[in-house]
Amino acid sequence: MFIASDPFALVGRPLDEITARLRAGLPVAAFDHLQKALGVTANELAAPMHLAPRTLARRKKEGTLTAEESDHLFRIARLFRLAENLLGTPESARRWFTAPKAALGHQSPLQAADTTPGSREIEDLLGRIEFGIFA
Repeated sequence: MFIASDPFALVGRPLDEITARLRAGLPVAAFDHLQKALGVTANELAAPMHLAPRTLARRKKEGTLTAEESDHLFRIARLFRLAENLLGTPESARRWFTAPKAALGHQSPLQAADTTPGSREIEDLLGRIEFGIFA
């Protein structure tokens, strides 16, 4: 069952459902949910989403993220869920996701998730970890 304020609830859903929800815009509560899951500040999560603090404040008043912002949020949530599944606990995933990695140019996965190439590199890095290939 999809819960609008839980961006993780979209992970693994059919593509048509994901795209429809992202195009419609996720509720700002989804941002708050992911922020809490990651254990970061609002600004730390907003930065890789290319969401300025004033824009975030405006979105909070409006209650909905744009399609582009929703897409960025979902990308980060999906990557975090992959890390969580691989590393076993939310706390392990939080530490891994927010610490700089040499393989990501000394950026944290959260920071590198701001672009599609960065997101792909995070997926590759998680795959290497899963199969014991150290970078």
